[in-house]
Amino acid sequence: MNNEVHIFGVEATARQQQRALLDGNEHVLPARERCSIILFMRQKKGTDSDWDLAKKTLSEAGWGNIEIIQSGRTTLEKLNEAEDDPVSTCCYTEALTGGKAFLVYQDIED
Repeated sequence: MNNEVHIFGVEATARQQQRALLDGNEHVLPARERCSIILFMRQKKGTDSDWDLAKKTLSEAGWGNIEIIQSGRTTLEKLNEAEDDPVSTCCYTEALTGGKAFLVYQDIED
């Protein structure tokens, strides 16, 4: 496999109304809603996390005021060990096959 998944911890503001998966359910977020986002993004194996591409990906998806807090590589095995969260594993799989996936949280954690 020549690709891997990088995850980015992000805070961003919806520039327009956004459809988002929240706690496993689809919701509509109003414009100007500030959210925490985990971006799962496919990259070539062995590369550094591409923050510029992550910002571009989020911007194209309708997010603004993008602040990336952290990033790193992950694997399906790491996700399965860390938590019993089928949404994260689905996002991982979607990113690996489709290039990206977003997990959005309305409450920003300090």
